[in-house]
Amino acid sequence: MGSKRPKRSEIDRLSVKSLDEQFVREIQTGLNCSPFESEAVLSVVREVFAPLFGTDPKAAPPGTMSVIAVDVDEPAGKPLAQCRKRTIS
Repeated sequence: MGSKRPKRSEIDRLSVKSLDEQFVREIQTGLNCSPFESEAVLSVVREVFAPLFGTDPKAAPPGTMSVIAVDVDEPAGKPLAQCRKRTIS
């Protein structure tokens, strides 16, 4: 006998196959994080690495190169780790 909600179970299975869901599941099982914590980690990863993955709407178009550099407004002598960085094309 088939499922009472075949469409819903198909959607549930497909959502598990996305990269986001795979990442969240790996964080939860590998690091023993809660769903809330794993979603927070995912959002930070998206924020930091989106320009490099090409999923950022501000990313450079094909044929150009993106570089992460220290913001021009940062003062001299400040440690690089504490400086604000910008993506430049």
